[in-house]
Amino acid sequence: MKNFVEHGGTIEFTASGDVVGGQAVPVGAMVAVSVDAVADTATGVGYAKGVFTLPKVSANVIAQGDIVYITDAGSVTSVSTDNTLAGKAWTAAGNGDTEIDVSINV
Repeated sequence: MKNFVEHGGTIEFTASGDVVGGQAVPVGAMVAVSVDAVADTATGVGYAKGVFTLPKVSANVIAQGDIVYITDAGSVTSVSTDNTLAGKAWTAAGNGDTEIDVSINV
């Protein structure tokens, strides 16, 4: 098939600040989880599919299956305003929890 580009498991992005491996970063209207550390303004590669344990805004209560968002600081939140759609909560997380498993870009 002549129009196949790739499987879509990873995406290149330009870092808008230093990024550590495993950090979720907004890429347009989606997120990527950086494979490696990427310096500010450098090009990196991030996963565009999968389930990842990510930092969470500790005060949020998120149920399994809820739609979640990524803040500019890279934390998962239930608040959509000024944040990027991240995907769906793979697990539940309560007030005080600092991490949550997220299926990104679904």
